[in-house]
Amino acid sequence: RGATTCGSNSVEEIHGAAEEMVRAVLEANGARAEDIEEGFFSMTPDLTAAFPATVVRTRLGVVGARLFGSLEAAVDGSPPRSIRALLRFRSPPPAQITPRYLRGASHLQSIVPG
Repeated sequence: RGATTCGSNSVEEIHGAAEEMVRAVLEANGARAEDIEEGFFSMTPDLTAAFPATVVRTRLGVVGARLFGSLEAAVDGSPPRSIRALLRFRSPPPAQITPRYLRGASHLQSIVPG
């Protein structure tokens, strides 16, 4: 899992934040981009300029992965301009998986169960 925030609602900001997050999750878990098999991305309603999953194909070069995007629930107090991801990749056992929460989403790790 991973989460991050964007400085603004722009294609470059969304793609940059998503790429940074995906790369951080892969690095933390000793995985490579080509190990990604599936990715589920959600964004808060204030991000409308781009799909974050696009970076997996365009910037990381992964063509065979199944990717999906969704709208994140608008919950009071949640960080604005947020992107979250749930990635499934060829990896070590689940107990050894390390999530990454970046930028303004760093506090989410302590409040998101599982």
